[in-house]
Amino acid sequence: MMDPIGIVGLLSVAAQALTLAKTYVDEVKHGKEAAAEFMKELGVLHFNLSRLDQILKSEDEAARHFDDTSVLVSSTHACRNKLKLLYNKLDGDGRSWMSRLKWPLSVKEHRETIGELRAFAQWIQFALTIDGCMLLSKTSTEVLEVLRKQLDTFQLLEKIDDRTYSMEQSIKEQAQSLNDDRMAAERNRVLDWVSTRNHEQKHHNVRMPRVDGTGEWLLHNIIYQHWRDEPKSSNNILYCNGIPGSGKSVLTSLVIDRLTDSFVHQNKPVIHFYFDYRDHDYQSAEDMFASILKQLLIQKSELPASVLELYQRLTSQSRQPKQQDLEQALLPICKDFDRVFIIIDALDECAKVHWKAMLRGLDNLQKQSPISIFCDQPSSCRRHQAGL
Repeated sequence: MMDPIGIVGLLSVAAQALTLAKTYVDEVKHGKEAAAEFMKELGVLHFNLSRLDQILKSEDEAARHFDDTSVLVSSTHACRNKLKLLYNKLDGDGRSWMSRLKWPLSVKEHRETIGELRAFAQWIQFALTIDGCMLLSKTSTEVLEVLRKQLDTFQLLEKIDDRTYSMEQSIKEQAQSLNDDRMAAERNRVLDWVSTRNHEQKHHNVRMPRVDGTGEWLLHNIIYQHWRDEPKSSNNILYCNGIPGSGKSVLTSLVIDRLTDSFVHQNKPVIHFYFDYRDHDYQSAEDMFASILKQLLIQKSELPASVLELYQRLTSQSRQPKQQDLEQALLPICKDFDRVFIIIDALDECAKVHWKAMLRGLDNLQKQSPISIFCDQPSSCRRHQAGL
């Protein structure tokens, strides 16, 4: 059996360094992770050297002919020199007992050494093939020519891999897009189940005839400013009195716009609801609470699990949520925000049979969550409020 390039000696140095590294892993107080990483890389190198030794001792003719200019011989010498330096660095002779309890390599030395050990392990891994052994027995010029041809092949394969990767990415993106579309469609189904009212269109229609400067007196009123700026005041319900046809709806639209501008991006949504006697489908307390819930849900990136559970449970029973269901869903959602402004217009156009239940629901929400309510208050409605 032959050892044409001294692999046995190299294996011995690697084994000694590996033994020292294990000692550090077992005994050092600082640097155990670094020592363990070093030991792992050294173990890979030692394993590859062992396999290379078996190939070089075989009867294969190509494994026998290595001159001093071959790549394998040059690399082996470099590896041996590096391992000897490492062994001396790790060996505790000549150092105090305390210093031997510390990992001797600096952070920079450790990273450089790990990189070198990996490089040595890689070229040995390459040499483990018969073609690799034949290549490493050649001169540097011959190696460069062979590697150039291999590089051309690798680049061609890389282009194929890139096209494959692009196709895979395209498929993944399409799948993600389909999933996003499915989730968006499901979200819209839940929102439309809660309420089909187009609250933004209604607000747009009301504010369209508003003339610049209309209602500015209200925004400078100290009572309004206190309600707007003091969320912890004892009563966060502000009523705006006025006879029918006096322009309260236009004034309400102004409040909605100014509050929205003032608290944009502040986790303080402005929610609104316009009662209208001509809109017979949206005149009940349930319609109002459903619209409020929908507007708050739109503010959230994901629908709460409690709302999804309510949707699944009630749709399985083929029914819409009642006021009690809506109030229970609203309460925890309102608490997710720093403050919620609820603006209600034209209470006098709501069916009177719903007033008491509606006012009681708003009062409960106001007492248990950070909401501030602005609405008009017809005299007949005030009597219901007083009776609560």
